[in-house]
Formats: sequence, C-alpha cells, structure tokens
Amino acid sequence: MITKTIRSALNALSKAFNIIISILALTFAFLGICAIVIGLFILEIFSKDNLEKCKRIFKFYR
Repeated sequence: MITKTIRSALNALSKAFNIIISILALTFAFLGICAIVIGLFILEIFSKDNLEKCKRIFKFYR
C-alpha cells in the first residue's frame, strides 16, 4: 500500500518534471531563434554599404 502511493507520487513528480523541462526547452529554442534574428539584423546594420551611408550622414551633419 505504501509503495503504491510512493510510486504514484513519483510518477506524478516525473510527469511534472517532464512538463517543466519541455517548457524550458521551448523557451530556450525561442530565445535562440530571437538571438539569431537579432544577430543577422546587427550584421545587416554593420555591413559595409550601411557603414558608408552612416559615414556620409555623419559628414553631412558636421
């Protein structure tokens, strides 16, 4: 009887743990995708053409 309740409690704990781990994995996957998109955006900003445009704009404002 006691082992049955312990087993059911462990089963419930493992299910909750699996749910928490899956939520964490989805969160980190989403953060990874966001980081990749932000990195590509920064690379696009600091590409050579845009840097030349920025230099021209700064020279224009001086």
